[in-house]
Amino acid sequence: MKYIPLLLIVFISGLKADYNSASHAYEQGIYQQAFDEYLSMAKVGEKRSQFNIGVMYFNGQYVNKDINKAYGWMKLSLDDETADQQMIDVFGLVSEKIIDQKAADSEFERLSSQYSSEALLETLYPSFVEPNNENAYEATPIKIEQPRYPRKAAKKGIQGWVKYSFDLDKNGVPRDILLIESTPTGVFDQVASNVIPKWRFEPAIDKNGDRKKVKSLIYTFRFQLKDGSGLELKKKVITSNLAKMEEGDPIAQYNIAYWKSRGFLPKVEANPSELFFKSAQKGLPSAQFHVGKSLIYGKGCIQDKAKGIAWLTRAASNGQIEARELLASVNFEKEDLESQQAGLDYLANVEELSPITKIRLAKLFATSPHESISNPTKSLDIIDDIPVKKFPDKITLYEIRAAAYAKLGKFKKAVKHQKNALEEAEDLGASIEEIKQRLDSYKNKEVANYF
Repeated sequence: MKYIPLLLIVFISGLKADYNSASHAYEQGIYQQAFDEYLSMAKVGEKRSQFNIGVMYFNGQYVNKDINKAYGWMKLSLDDETADQQMIDVFGLVSEKIIDQKAADSEFERLSSQYSSEALLETLYPSFVEPNNENAYEATPIKIEQPRYPRKAAKKGIQGWVKYSFDLDKNGVPRDILLIESTPTGVFDQVASNVIPKWRFEPAIDKNGDRKKVKSLIYTFRFQLKDGSGLELKKKVITSNLAKMEEGDPIAQYNIAYWKSRGFLPKVEANPSELFFKSAQKGLPSAQFHVGKSLIYGKGCIQDKAKGIAWLTRAASNGQIEARELLASVNFEKEDLESQQAGLDYLANVEELSPITKIRLAKLFATSPHESISNPTKSLDIIDDIPVKKFPDKITLYEIRAAAYAKLGKFKKAVKHQKNALEEAEDLGASIEEIKQRLDSYKNKEVANYF
């Protein structure tokens, strides 16, 4: 059987991320690593990886030579407009070597039923919508108060931005407000966190017409002086990334998607969710996280938690810390012991948790019905260690403290903190139904149900 040099066939452009890692491993003769990484990408429909798997089966590199599997994977990879003439020609060469055409076709059908674009559309791929901003198709803002520009920063000509994440309750009130990024650190954080609790949104509506909570809205405040240019991306950088994006470079696809979703590229026609997806297919863990998160919360695509978990799991297996934290949070929301323990396992090797993950972990320790998970004392320690400026939602903090004290049997303290949560919610016009129900439980010396 003629040996096909994989490197000469498919390395048409210098792909990076895990694709680049697989390519480098192949070039160095580390075929097991190359095969495993190509297979991971082939299973999410990355066509060149599917082709490479076929070549490795044809050559017998790490795997036993198998002409039928080579044929099946190569034919699967050609089911796309990106297939070039070189790949088509090589597939023709392999097709001529087939001895049992029925067996070869059967292998293709087996692979196609799992990893064709049509099959993956059902099991893994997002169904995209056309967003005009990163929070499209959710609650509608009706009151947005802009933060003041800090006087000291203005005098010194300091520019920057801060990015916050927050949820909305059923009344359209921001909850679980979290500082994600700030540049420069500490300059604009406080003025931004002061205004978000005052914002109000028209509540989001579910398919039944009922008000619903909204998870993880993202908002970026850009602090820029009138004559300043410090926040603008360099034209040369944008041009370079746009060119590489057109060539299918996953890093460039990710960069353009990231910048576009944060308002830096208003004139560029692109759907960030689709670009994140293309980058994710090529194995970029950060892009896989974004795709998973979008599917979990329904951002830029139709919500599908099962698909989201699949992408987050891939990102986590590639070392993406944010994916591990989000997988933990998803599991913390479930009541069964197996899920909650799985959530803790995802955090086992994470050295520094983000503030929002700490909040969710504190809530789990305070509210879990399972003795092996419950740890109200640790919950209180976590809450006391979180800076208010990084998590300015007093309602949530009061509620977690109340739940922890109730678990410890200290119902007077539980009632006190739950009353504080209720007063804070009433002042803000937030949804209070669940807060009042928990307060009644504590007054009756009962642990409240949070699931």
